[in-house]
Amino acid sequence: VLFIEAKANIGWAALELLKSGIFEIILLSDAFLTENDLRRIKLEISKSNSVVILLTSLVEDNNNWMISAKIRCSRDLKSGKVMVDIIKNKGT
Repeated sequence: VLFIEAKANIGWAALELLKSGIFEIILLSDAFLTENDLRRIKLEISKSNSVVILLTSLVEDNNNWMISAKIRCSRDLKSGKVMVDIIKNKGT
């Protein structure tokens, strides 16, 4: 496990992680990512054997062009039960 606090340089850091091939799964927050960062990351994903999971708090966003699968997780406040909905799957 490696945590990187790159803030404005997160796009560059993500690209370097993908290029290194060290990690099979990379979790990213979209907080500091620009659309150009996302496009570069998508291109690098296609060259790598890594999976990138983009975490966002946005219900709807305009970045559906880069997403293979989209899930929504929520928790029922009364029961504490976690609910997971598949919103988009590649090709749908």
